[in-house]
Amino acid sequence: MDEPTRARLVEILEVAPEIYLPAGRLLEMLQAEALAAGLDRPAFLEALQADPLFELLGAPAPDQAPLPEPGVKLAGRALTAEAVMTALAHNLAQLNEALLRAWESRPAGDPQTEKMLLEVLERAEELGEEIRGITDGHSGEPPQQGSLA
Repeated sequence: MDEPTRARLVEILEVAPEIYLPAGRLLEMLQAEALAAGLDRPAFLEALQADPLFELLGAPAPDQAPLPEPGVKLAGRALTAEAVMTALAHNLAQLNEALLRAWESRPAGDPQTEKMLLEVLERAEELGEEIRGITDGHSGEPPQQGSLA
């Protein structure tokens, strides 16, 4: 991987609200910016695995078949509770946005689809409330010994 591609990949991963980004999506982003020249998916994954700046989630062991889409993160990016909650909140917002778009583009006169979408919207809202309850009560510190019953 050339240095401009590597530097841009670091920039993308530093500001992403997600902890791990799909390798294929990253390669597409880089190629859209005229970077990662000459790298196909296998070569990109190989370059990521060889570079200590990056960590792959779901990268296969030598005797295993690859997963459909490994995730990539900066090796130095700490996997903290705050980072996980930020990523979760971001993904929940994306889910809600997609569901609202589906609602707005639902077929007219189809009560079954409308009922299904309302149910999914309701469940997403319940999930959001549950996650907010967890994050609001989370101090970011591990439980103290003896504090769990």
